[in-house]
Amino acid sequence: MKKQNFNLEQYNTGSYEVITRANSNVVIAAINETMGESAIIGWVGTTGYSWSIDGKYTEGETNGLDLFLKEKSRKIYINISRGSNGEISVYGRADIKPRAYKGTEILKTLEIEL
Repeated sequence: MKKQNFNLEQYNTGSYEVITRANSNVVIAAINETMGESAIIGWVGTTGYSWSIDGKYTEGETNGLDLFLKEKSRKIYINISRGSNGEISVYGRADIKPRAYKGTEILKTLEIEL
């Protein structure tokens, strides 16, 4: 997945993971938009850091700790089934494994992570 610059509005949708420029995972502990250069507090590994509201690391010269967003991976489930009349059908859903309909036999379920 492609990473993009940190944006609080997009982060709040819950559809993104937070990573650093160096692709390390970030755990956000708190966000306070009024705090200026320490608006975001979180951890990279076991070390705590703070960032500005736009995800810029403010406590040193390295920009390898700047925040970025990466879309969370999603699973797509595809069922291939046979109905009681013998007809083969294909149907799928994102993020939720589909169940068999009454009177059908699931022949195969494919899982694809995007």
